Amino acid sequence: MNPVSGGVRRIALFVGLALAALLYPQETRTHPHVLVVAATDVVFNDAGEITEMRHRWVFDLPFSIYAVEGLDVNGDKVYSREELAPLAEVNATSLEEYDYFTFLYSGDEEPPYGKPKDYWLERAVDGTLTLHYTLTLEAPYKPHGLPVEIGIYDPEYFVAFSLDEKEPARLINAPADCKLTVRRPPPLDAAAAAKLAELPASMRELPAEYTGLVTDIENRLTITCGDVVAAAEPQARAIEPSGTPFGVAPIEPGFKPGSGGPFAKFLSWVSAQQSRFYRLISDAVTATKESPLAAFSVLAFAFIYGVLHAAGPGHGKAVISSYVLANGETARRGAIIAFLAAMLQAVSAIAIVGVMTLVLRMTSASMTRTAGLLEIASYVLIVAIGVSLVWRAVRGRGASRAHAHAHAHSHDDGHEHLPDGSCCGHAHAPDPASLKQPLSLASAWSAILAVGIRPCSGALILLVFCFAQEMYLLGVAGTFAMAVGTGGITAAIASSALGARALVARLARSPASTATLSFAIELGAGAFVLLFGLVFLAGALGRQGMI
Repeated sequence: MNPVSGGVRRIALFVGLALAALLYPQETRTHPHVLVVAATDVVFNDAGEITEMRHRWVFDLPFSIYAVEGLDVNGDKVYSREELAPLAEVNATSLEEYDYFTFLYSGDEEPPYGKPKDYWLERAVDGTLTLHYTLTLEAPYKPHGLPVEIGIYDPEYFVAFSLDEKEPARLINAPADCKLTVRRPPPLDAAAAAKLAELPASMRELPAEYTGLVTDIENRLTITCGDVVAAAEPQARAIEPSGTPFGVAPIEPGFKPGSGGPFAKFLSWVSAQQSRFYRLISDAVTATKESPLAAFSVLAFAFIYGVLHAAGPGHGKAVISSYVLANGETARRGAIIAFLAAMLQAVSAIAIVGVMTLVLRMTSASMTRTAGLLEIASYVLIVAIGVSLVWRAVRGRGASRAHAHAHAHSHDDGHEHLPDGSCCGHAHAPDPASLKQPLSLASAWSAILAVGIRPCSGALILLVFCFAQEMYLLGVAGTFAMAVGTGGITAAIASSALGARALVARLARSPASTATLSFAIELGAGAFVLLFGLVFLAGALGRQGMI
């Protein structure tokens, strides 16, 4: 066998690294699906000690409507505090593993929290929900000549917090010499996120010149009482939750600012744009009630949202690209598989929301649990696909070597070479003529199902938002517009992967080197899918409390 040339090896390595970087799974939450406007009262006792923080968090309208689905027990379309009580309890208690998105520091001290109390929800006339809850400290805390810093934000950027414009915070019963300073973060800076991404993962303490970058994603309240000395900037808190924020927010893997990688700057921009278009879609849906022409804006924004959704991290393009790469599909077949998977994802979201809200009248918590179970099923299928691809690559390589050994002894072996280039019941390489045959869904169903069975979180919220306002066709059309955008980008990335494989194959100097490279690509793609599925299956099982 002729060895693979050094040039081809280098090209193959470059292509492999580029694709791995682009498709690398990020073990984090994705772009904001929940927008919160926060206001906080910091309460002191008569001894001048901080005892608790009373939060008022107003959720965005689409999430508010999603969250209350199925809770109107008496059907009067008015959500009383009693009807919302179970949701309020889920909201408040589920925040513990997120540190209540409230990070209190004073110098090197982090006073521990007690349990939340006095939690309740109220629904405004416009449909928005406000969560009221009191976060207590385990013991009263008195600042010791240092400023008290209170950060209110989500380090993983799944929940986008902003402070109330009129009255973001108040000091209750504070000593006369206490002052409050409010700092609002500027919009997410992609350049800052990229700079932070340059730091190695092993670095636990940020250099002084980097600390300002971290605080730019925080909403911060600073309390000073009497004479204080300067304190070091607090580090951004890392959280490792296993559940869902507020108990009903559907989540999916994705990117968070500063998580690193060669595409950190681009992905930060994508995250910010997804948040922007999430707002634009909800505003356009609301406007449609007054002007039906606004429906076209909903479809346009939903399509762009789908494009951005596919451009960011997610398992869709990773699985589809790896699948078509391992199977040597044509670009046209890869595009068809990508679009079918995206369409199935839309159908899955429509089926969940349609059946569970219109027929069964189930709650948002039930929808979130169902989406979580479908997420597990999706990753189980991905693991199965990975095992199948790896096994097929290894078995095919072994059969190819055995066949080559037999040919070394005798070429007059009586083998009948079939028109598709195969003999002895197996093919040495895909024949160009066979690739022109129509796509067989029987061979691609596993990849389509693995990607499509799990609905997009944005589509679930959009559908519930539209269905609650009896704009059913708009919700369905918007969901499919998202799917078209997602399918287009996924198809383009899959085609790029196939083009890279074809380039490497053309540069190979012999059939033997082509076979070796094909084996390496097939094995690598299968191993990638397997690892991807295992990593995210573990996360999905953890979120459902199964491990």
